[in-house]
Amino acid sequence: MKLIILNITPNDSIKVTNYLRKTPVYFTKIASIGGVISSGSYTYLIKINDELVDEVIKKVAAICKTRKVKINSINNVEMGMFHNISTTQKEGGASIFVVDLEQFIKV
Repeated sequence: MKLIILNITPNDSIKVTNYLRKTPVYFTKIASIGGVISSGSYTYLIKINDELVDEVIKKVAAICKTRKVKINSINNVEMGMFHNISTTQKEGGASIFVVDLEQFIKV
């Protein structure tokens, strides 16, 4: 039995949650700030049987792969003139920790 500690961005959390609901695991999702992903994120605590660990990690990695997204921002230049400037930013990715779980008690 293992405990997967998974830290992901909010944009990936819905797909990950939907996937985990279809998988025979117990999990808790916690909104978090800071840590490995420095902005707002979600941390999952997942109780999982040893034989499913690799499968779940592969699926989470596929859902949470790093990608570039376009960000639009409006900058005030001078004399009340506004300009729309687009930039790209990396989004996604996951931090995954797998540790041995000695006991799981559900009461």
